[in-house]
Amino acid sequence: MAPAHTKETRMYPDALYLLATQRNAEDIADAARARLAKEADRAESRVNDPHLQPVPRPRYA
Repeated sequence: MAPAHTKETRMYPDALYLLATQRNAEDIADAARARLAKEADRAESRVNDPHLQPVPRPRYA
């Protein structure tokens, strides 16, 4: 992270806030991607689990 007092932060005081906000947003996005990947793996394992497959119902004519 940039030092607290640089020419840029004196000229643009919101730059430090925006940088922190962007990093926070990236962290949140990374956590969301990890959660979605974990959920997808769980769903895939459910699909391949023979105990969770639907039981065929008898057909009545």
